[in-house]
Amino acid sequence: MDENSIESLVSELESVSWWSRENAQANLGRLGLSAIEPIMTKLQDDNEEIRNKFAGALSYISDLKAQQILVELTTHDSASVQIAASKALANMGDKRAIDPLIILLESDDWQIRNNAQESLGKLGLPAIESLMGKLKDKNEEAQNNAAYTLVYVTDPKAVDVLIELTKYNLASVRAAASKALGNIGDERAIQPLILLLGDDDWQVYQNAQESLGKLGEPAIEPLQVKLQDKDEKIRQGAAIALANIGEIAVTPLSQLLQISDWQVRESVVITLGGIKHDSAAQILLGVLNDTNYKVRLAAVKSLGRIGNETSVEGLLSILTRSLEPTRKIAADELLKINGEYAVNAIINALRDNNPQVQILIINAIERYAREFNIEHEPFPSWFRIYKDRYNIRLSESARTVVELLIGLSEEANLDVREVALSTLSVVYQLINNTRLSERDDDRGTCYFAAPPSNLHFELPEEEKAMWALEVATSITLEKASESRYADITFYYDENDSETKVSDGHVLKCGQWYQLEVAVRGKPTGVPSQEPERRPIREPKQQEPVTIIITAEGDGFEIKEPVQTLLLPPMGDSTENAYFQVRPLHQSASDKDLASIRIRAYYKFNLLEVSVIQAEVVGKFDNSSQSKLGLEKPISFRQERLEREYLDFDEVQPKAMHIDIIKENERFLFNFAFYNNLAQKVEFTAPIYLPTPDLEDALLTIRETWYDIAMSKTFTERVEGDDEEFLANIRRLAQAGRNLWVKLFQLDSDSSMHKVGKWLEDNPLQKGAIIQVSLADNATDFVFPWALIYDRKVPKKHYELPDPEGFWGLRYCIEQQLSNQNKGTDKPVQIQDKLRVGFMLWAQFRNADEQKVLMENWTQRNPDKLEITIPPITDADDCSALLDDCDAHILYFYTHGYTRNRQADIGVGENLQLFTNRYEKLQEDDPRHELWKFLYDSVKQDKFEPNRSWIELTYGRLYLDELYDNIESKFSSEPLVFLNMCESAQITPSLSQSFIHFFIERGAKGVIGTECPMTVEFAHPFSEKFLGDLLAGETVGNALLNARSHFMKLKNPLGLAYTLFGSATTCFQPAILKPLTMPATTNVSTESSSDP
Repeated sequence: MDENSIESLVSELESVSWWSRENAQANLGRLGLSAIEPIMTKLQDDNEEIRNKFAGALSYISDLKAQQILVELTTHDSASVQIAASKALANMGDKRAIDPLIILLESDDWQIRNNAQESLGKLGLPAIESLMGKLKDKNEEAQNNAAYTLVYVTDPKAVDVLIELTKYNLASVRAAASKALGNIGDERAIQPLILLLGDDDWQVYQNAQESLGKLGEPAIEPLQVKLQDKDEKIRQGAAIALANIGEIAVTPLSQLLQISDWQVRESVVITLGGIKHDSAAQILLGVLNDTNYKVRLAAVKSLGRIGNETSVEGLLSILTRSLEPTRKIAADELLKINGEYAVNAIINALRDNNPQVQILIINAIERYAREFNIEHEPFPSWFRIYKDRYNIRLSESARTVVELLIGLSEEANLDVREVALSTLSVVYQLINNTRLSERDDDRGTCYFAAPPSNLHFELPEEEKAMWALEVATSITLEKASESRYADITFYYDENDSETKVSDGHVLKCGQWYQLEVAVRGKPTGVPSQEPERRPIREPKQQEPVTIIITAEGDGFEIKEPVQTLLLPPMGDSTENAYFQVRPLHQSASDKDLASIRIRAYYKFNLLEVSVIQAEVVGKFDNSSQSKLGLEKPISFRQERLEREYLDFDEVQPKAMHIDIIKENERFLFNFAFYNNLAQKVEFTAPIYLPTPDLEDALLTIRETWYDIAMSKTFTERVEGDDEEFLANIRRLAQAGRNLWVKLFQLDSDSSMHKVGKWLEDNPLQKGAIIQVSLADNATDFVFPWALIYDRKVPKKHYELPDPEGFWGLRYCIEQQLSNQNKGTDKPVQIQDKLRVGFMLWAQFRNADEQKVLMENWTQRNPDKLEITIPPITDADDCSALLDDCDAHILYFYTHGYTRNRQADIGVGENLQLFTNRYEKLQEDDPRHELWKFLYDSVKQDKFEPNRSWIELTYGRLYLDELYDNIESKFSSEPLVFLNMCESAQITPSLSQSFIHFFIERGAKGVIGTECPMTVEFAHPFSEKFLGDLLAGETVGNALLNARSHFMKLKNPLGLAYTLFGSATTCFQPAILKPLTMPATTNVSTESSSDP
């Protein structure tokens, strides 16, 4: 090229155009030695910008004749000249560039360091050998600068050295070497890279994953092996590496889905999700039927990652499966997929005739809208909101979703209506928050549809015409009638209700008053202590009903403590309850007020409890003002709202009600029942049972149960022998009789003694329901009601007490928690199939018998009954089912433990009772081997006695974690059967127990055990109890029948099963025929397991 052309290129280097300068640099560089002189001239220019422009041309020089000059320029004063010269030498493969480039690694300018690293990488193996010194430098920064150079190495000759460097002690070296090996692509790197999958440094194992992906097909087989590694981290790394390889890995990966190890299958499924190809999605459709919950869950999430039409098809199929714990996640994943096919699927799901599918999608929409980050997230394709400075617009699909939600908010199905309204509220808030946000994406044409009439909202005045929303924070369902309230009034004349005691006035000691208890829409009587008066539990009945009102005084004399009121379907009560009451002593302070506890019953079902408190002054004192300075000297509070019935006409009467409260260290019992002979309602004065007395009784009973359950007989078979049966029944009857004496016969002159005598002579009808209610302050109360024995125990040791003397063999006893909404006593009507969630600890020696029982029931009734077969054996699987529960029955045939009761009810260490008895066994006793597993786990600190847990085959459900993780109510209101050891223990109080957890989350009832239970008994008991339940019996009768059946087999362990919740729960139509069990039910013991 002539001098004019060179001058032209030199001129272009000073152009303002970046492209022109870059082109001129390249062309000058190609001229080689002839371009050096003009470039060198410009490198002396005083202007640094000009020097840098011409220095850039040096890097393009590839003329070997210019090498010596370039070497000299590597020591130039300008760093840009140094790097350009070194880069040119590196491109020519000249090793003389190595030393100056290594020096440039110490530059403060990151661009110079980066160019030096890239140039050294091109020099390959010689550069690595020269860098070894730097890699051992004591300065960590110098080490890292040298290490990052390895990333750019592409020399195949460097593979061996790079492999060695994957073992280097510096993470940055291992990370760079692993990345370089992927770039080179030599198969020899596969195994060294696989070893790095378990590296502690994230950059190392991430680079190894990427590099293995680049190595492609040769890496598939060794990575498949690593998918089966015991180390979860290595499995995950192998999965990501295989996903990086892509579609060619799908077929070999699918072969691993036949492996029995669920963790391997889970890793494969995660890998397939990372491949994001339809062939992977097709494989995942089959995995949705995997027996392991974690594998199915991984499949659901992987389909969500792939997000194609096949994925949408699979996720939709999950939504229609009952008892499938991945449904909630499937709905969430469906909403994350963008594309018209996903939008159509969501809209069609909202239009589905299956309410469960609709609810799943609606709830998922609410979660998505609630968690959406307006400022930073793009709107999903099914719900795009467009906003400019003045307008809010919705996409067509978003408008359709809102319109469907509006329609569903008026749906006949109450559950669908409630979730639709709740979700609409959140969606409107999202739209309004978008209007108020800083977003500005002026697109779209669809204006927002009007909100439904049953959702509270306001429209800003200035934007009414454009439907921009200002949303209220809450929603309400339309109510059928106005609220009604308890109204309590004192009148001065005990026989006249004309002159009432005014607000602010007090009562006089010794004076008779008339107390009126009524129900009114607008209360006019005694003011409430609470800021907002709560309405009564609405009966929603069609005809007037009679409510029993009882009054219990503390500091009051009450003439007739039982009255009634008549409550019509709407409006005020028409016949009110009136009591003659007289204060007995003056109030010394605001802590010494007289009180009356008012209880309301319907058919001896407790409805609510209110407490009146009144200041009392002397007979001759002024009653028009408080001597104690109280703003409300007479007031009341609603202590408990017990029951709300959807239909009073369906309420089943109870034969007796027992209410329990706690004062200081005493439990107070009140009994209410109908006296047929006297033709009146009996309401007893409170019975006081000190905590130490209760503690002693419980200790005796607990030890008795332990002795019976751990006896040699009942660990080998179900049927007892005559001699042992006599001894067991005498012990239990004596313990039960002691309970009876404590309740009714300690004071022979008391009214309670007379009541007890009357109940002995006139027992309630067999099968009668006794309802027990606990006040909030009595949640640490436990009482073995089934063991109460109301007949005399024969004195002679060889005489058998009458088993019918036990309440648990005559009555259905339901224990109710405070403030529990009991709903209705109507049978649960099964619309399609009765669904049973079956949880199992498979190590039980008769676990297979349980599975066969469930399989047989299902096979005989495939159109009526659905049981999780195979059973749920994984704790995570079970937790997911509880989080989205659609089962009618939750059945646990599992290992379990409930931690110690507190000292105030203490019965000693439960485990200590077991270990003491175990250590007394002879070595040739079969129980020694039978319980060795349990004994060893206790002694080896594997038992976790300080936590309450349910153990399935794989993992434990811890009570504290259930409270934290399962927050939503069970929509299906299931009946829960905890067929495991001591599951009915309420320790340290009822508010911290499996009983409380399940009922508080919406269960209709919970059946549990009060002692350790052997599998020899637990299996046949479940067959009898569940069999009768599925045959249409109520829970109370099924429990009564099972106890009686096994008592005839001389086995009293059925009395240790107890019920919390309604005894009237039953399922219709019946699934099975009534079960007739054989006269004997013996189970052999061929293998060992803990009870």
